[in-house]
Amino acid sequence: MIFTIAVIFVIAFIVLLFTVALKIKFIFDTQSENVNLNFKWLYPLLEVVCDLENLKPILTVYLFKKKVYKKMVQVKKQKNKGNGMNFAKKVQAKDVHVSTYYGLSDPCATGIACGIMNIVTPFIKPTTMKYYPDFTADDEYIYVDATAKVNVGATLIHIMRKNALNPY
Repeated sequence: MIFTIAVIFVIAFIVLLFTVALKIKFIFDTQSENVNLNFKWLYPLLEVVCDLENLKPILTVYLFKKKVYKKMVQVKKQKNKGNGMNFAKKVQAKDVHVSTYYGLSDPCATGIACGIMNIVTPFIKPTTMKYYPDFTADDEYIYVDATAKVNVGATLIHIMRKNALNPY
């Protein structure tokens, strides 16, 4: 009886992994010195928040809106610099929306930043990309708000398949 219930829960969990998307929200704000990365899956069931506090990443896990885990993350230096980019290629994000607000004290520098954003956009392949340059800014600031959805089950299979073919 207990085994049957456990099998049903495992099957339901696997089905949910493939049907319910993980929602990702990234905020980068230089004015309030805020960097926030938020993952939500079956919210309010699971929420993972990564913040920077005193320039150190803090990972907080919430289950049913109750904090169950909080710890400073130790960032390891990798010998192979390409691993992060390779991982980003393996994650198949859908419904990507990016809004950027930026202003630099020099209008020429703001124009150059605007051009760089237009060059980078085809590599990100967002659903929507909105630019809000401020050519008359007195203070320098950058604000990026990005959201995406990721199918966790399909991404895990894609990562395992790629790692099996090329383990390094």
